[in-house]
Amino acid sequence: MGIEFPSQMGLVNAALREGLGDAPASGSDDPRQVVQTMVEGFDRIYETLLQSNPWRFSMKKRAAQQLEFEPVNEYRYAFQIPTDCLMLRGVWPLLTDYEVYGDRIYTNTKPIDLEYQYKIEVGAIPAYFSTLLVCHLALAGARMATGKEGVVAEVKDRIKMVLPIAQYADAQARPNKRIHDPYAAGNR
Repeated sequence: MGIEFPSQMGLVNAALREGLGDAPASGSDDPRQVVQTMVEGFDRIYETLLQSNPWRFSMKKRAAQQLEFEPVNEYRYAFQIPTDCLMLRGVWPLLTDYEVYGDRIYTNTKPIDLEYQYKIEVGAIPAYFSTLLVCHLALAGARMATGKEGVVAEVKDRIKMVLPIAQYADAQARPNKRIHDPYAAGNR
């Protein structure tokens, strides 16, 4: 049996089954209000969760494209933020002074490279993140499905358990940086 990749409806159904103990949806046109809440809120919940942490699986690095005009302020150069940028996480070289104006970056440094998060296709997200996303979808539907605060509290408790596991798993994609000690043996 091969690996099953998540889909929007697969994640909604997991939230219904695992998070709320409800029957799976027949599709995005399922008439239940809880299903419609999850389906309609899916992109917002997914993007908010991506932006909540610098998840390594959803990061890109690329050279910024310089624009052909000079900004009308203290900066000399303008660069286009990529259209697939969900959240800018870094500008290189480090210590570059810059400001973001809409979909542009103004700076006095050129060239610059960008590190940013993008909205990765749902089918490519890792299992640890899909588990976290399922919990957040369940939270969105918990009040609607049950009307019981106890269920909401249970889902929140599950998120508190799942979040550090997901963050730990994701952090493995970026090893710790070594600290250079000039006084250590061999460094003199």
